[in-house]
Amino acid sequence: MVFSFSATAPTVSEKQEQAELKALTEEERQELDSDLHPCVDTLADGQERDELSMQTAVSMLTEALEMIPNHEKLAYTEAMLHVPDLVERESDPRAFLRCERWDAWAAAKRLILYWKVRKHFFKDRAFLPMTLDGAMAPDIHTLEKGIIMCLPADDHGRRVAAIQRSKIKKGGGVDLKSLVSITSCIALL
Repeated sequence: MVFSFSATAPTVSEKQEQAELKALTEEERQELDSDLHPCVDTLADGQERDELSMQTAVSMLTEALEMIPNHEKLAYTEAMLHVPDLVERESDPRAFLRCERWDAWAAAKRLILYWKVRKHFFKDRAFLPMTLDGAMAPDIHTLEKGIIMCLPADDHGRRVAAIQRSKIKKGGGVDLKSLVSITSCIALL
């Protein structure tokens, strides 16, 4: 998901962008590509992951989660205890593995952090579905104000959300929690 927060960022023409890309070394180009497309389904040798290797990676993530001390994964454990179906549906381990380049430990830590942040922002509503009639119900005013909207996916299939800062008025009742809830919902599309 891409967010644009800067009202003072310089405008760069396509010609300037192409010139900058041409000046990059191959290593810089690969690093840029890695930053722009971090979620991969390929192995280190470039081959596509098959279902067996995918299952193995998920099993390794599960083992990593079990080895992490309980005091470090309180929100995740609480979610698994109360709403395991929701955890499975809204925090698919394969998504965390992709974003961590199939590093099971890093993916386990990211998954735990996801539930910690979700619980921090949503308190008791953290264990409701991330929908407009679930955890996000009190934040629907943010959508109604047109502050944030989902744009068409880019050429790589990534969702793009636009935040119109000009519509956020001081004391207008839009807080970070509202923006997080809306962007969480968009991310699930």
